[in-house]
Amino acid sequence: MIIIVDATNVAHISKHAFPRLKSEKQLTGVIYGFLNFIISAGIKYETKKFVFCWDGPGSRRREMFSGYKSRRVQSKDKIDFDVIRQFDQVRREILPKIGFKNVPWQPTYEADDLIAKIVMKYYQAYPLLVVSGDSDLWQLLSYCDIYSPQTKKTMTKSRFKSRYKIEPKDWAQVKAIAGCKTDDIPGILKVGEKRAIDYMTGAHLSEGLMKRINDGEKRIRRNKVLTTLPLQGTANMELDFSNEDFCLDNFIEICEEYSLYSMLKSPTYINWIRVFSMR
Repeated sequence: MIIIVDATNVAHISKHAFPRLKSEKQLTGVIYGFLNFIISAGIKYETKKFVFCWDGPGSRRREMFSGYKSRRVQSKDKIDFDVIRQFDQVRREILPKIGFKNVPWQPTYEADDLIAKIVMKYYQAYPLLVVSGDSDLWQLLSYCDIYSPQTKKTMTKSRFKSRYKIEPKDWAQVKAIAGCKTDDIPGILKVGEKRAIDYMTGAHLSEGLMKRINDGEKRIRRNKVLTTLPLQGTANMELDFSNEDFCLDNFIEICEEYSLYSMLKSPTYINWIRVFSMR
């Protein structure tokens, strides 16, 4: 199995889970939480084949629609630069030093786009598990399962269809009609996901609701471009696990550098050895 990780999502979860953890030099909660996630997932799914996809700087979607994630742009003055530093350390230094080589990112594109590109390319060759709390990725459920670190639950195609009565490929259209509050994408007024699904499946809707949806065709077309994964222009992703050389000594150095000594105690340390020795 290959585990494809929304690394930005996992890093944010780690930030909130361990906000005050620190070494003598800096805060280390993101680093600790991220490493703890790797070992837990590696043991649970018996694999060391990970792909860590990160958000790139800038936003192609915001270039296309200025309101995209506008609340995050407005809160730039609240950026925690120590947290951003930890993100960069995990991506650029720690993961490669341990031995992970599949750590892609692309300027102006999001981790979701990279994940979708990889899933669509490799789903026939490997069993795939995506790790992310972002429901936008549910449109990929025909090709992979998706585990949410927040809910600790796995969404599958069968569960999705049982709940929503549509195919996963139609999820982007639901988001286009209903909008997405998380990404500040405005949908049709007073049309949520349930009503959007009713519209798509031909269920009875009031004349007023039908008129609003039909009159909003231009907005829905714009939104569909934003909600469909991967976004046009996402680079081709090539995975290569043959060059991954996991080094336990380097892992120990990282734990000592960031004062993560609990990682070097049993059973955690033994579990790292087990994961590194997997084929």
